[in-house]
Amino acid sequence: MVDIISFIDDFDSWLIVILILIILILEVFLLSFPKEIVMIYAGVKFGTFFGGVLNLIGLFGAAWLGYEGGLYGRFGMEKRRNNPVMLKYRKWLEKNGLRSLLILRLIPITPNDVLSISSGFSRLRRYPYLIITFLTAIPYAFFISWIGDKHKEDLIDLFPAAFEPSTWILSFILIILISIIIIYKGSSSQIQELQTP
Repeated sequence: MVDIISFIDDFDSWLIVILILIILILEVFLLSFPKEIVMIYAGVKFGTFFGGVLNLIGLFGAAWLGYEGGLYGRFGMEKRRNNPVMLKYRKWLEKNGLRSLLILRLIPITPNDVLSISSGFSRLRRYPYLIITFLTAIPYAFFISWIGDKHKEDLIDLFPAAFEPSTWILSFILIILISIIIIYKGSSSQIQELQTP
């Protein structure tokens, strides 16, 4: 882990900011991706406040992208409409509306990306959805950043130094490629639907 952090720390700070934001926003397409690792690193690198701001922007961007994808069936999200987990959240959101969104957003173990996409499927009103999502993301974004900032030495000790930076770079490239493919597939299938009489 020390090797990875020292390797990444050699990059320009603005490049790291851009990479963190891209990963946090695009991870909405990879529902099981552990975004908390990136959020903790934001705290390690930039401290509680600025790391928290980065986390908040990334979480909000992913939530907005997921909502729009669910609402309009873009980015290949429409294929997930009948996924059992999505269906469960969608039904609950359709039944209880914004109240259930608020409750679910406040529960830390709720899969936020699934909830964002399901909110779009449920056709929740956009602006109340965005306001609730933004406000409830604030404590989570700053808390995870605080963990990275205040406990970086403990976290470094948890992971062996055997992880190679090349593995992380390869993983990042893979995430970007998968996201581009999903966006392309979703957009092209939508264009075909519009052209079909």
